[in-house]
Amino acid sequence: RKEKLSDSDPSVVGTAVNVICELARKNPKNFLSLAPTFFTILTTTSNNWMLIKITKLFGSLTPLEPRLGKKLVQPLTNILTTTQAKSLMYECIRTVVAGMTSQEKIVRQAVDKLKDMLEDNDPNIKYLALHALTFLLESHPRIVAEHKGNIFGCIDHEDTNIQYCALKIVRGLVTKKTLMDTTAHLMGAMGKAEQRFRDELVWSVIHVCMNDRYALVTDFVWYLT
Repeated sequence: RKEKLSDSDPSVVGTAVNVICELARKNPKNFLSLAPTFFTILTTTSNNWMLIKITKLFGSLTPLEPRLGKKLVQPLTNILTTTQAKSLMYECIRTVVAGMTSQEKIVRQAVDKLKDMLEDNDPNIKYLALHALTFLLESHPRIVAEHKGNIFGCIDHEDTNIQYCALKIVRGLVTKKTLMDTTAHLMGAMGKAEQRFRDELVWSVIHVCMNDRYALVTDFVWYLT
């Protein structure tokens, strides 16, 4: 019930938030009217667990209500600037890329944080960073392309999930200017790739070059070679 979100007992509020988060996974629209209450909790609690849950909840709501994104810029900026908790930082980033892509300043801040995650030795953190970047391919390809060095490096990673996710981003970033260099890099990666991923690399080169009736190919002699 709505009043439980304003209960004086933090454990009651926490339980209510947890239940709502689970229900919102299936139908977030039902909880859009509670956004002001969630915002109050977000800006008044210092409990990391609660912040993670509320931020995740806003990640479901912001795609439904664009005005929420503008209102969330300041509190999420504060969290991204101050938190040392990677789980909370990632939920903020996920909310930004899910429904706040019109807010360029915080998008750039989120991507800067993803750069650190891309360079992390933990493959799980590296994969989460790549996965988040895929949501920005359409809206902010130039910002994503600023980190293409790290993204290209992930194609040679031993973790297949990281390889495939990085390859998806690389395909999404190709332009006329970068087609030849990207193709050279992908073909260079074929030599040390396992057969299944090697096939994926070959398919990617062919698919990108053929896209829109070879719209990106400016030198057919090079392509045929």
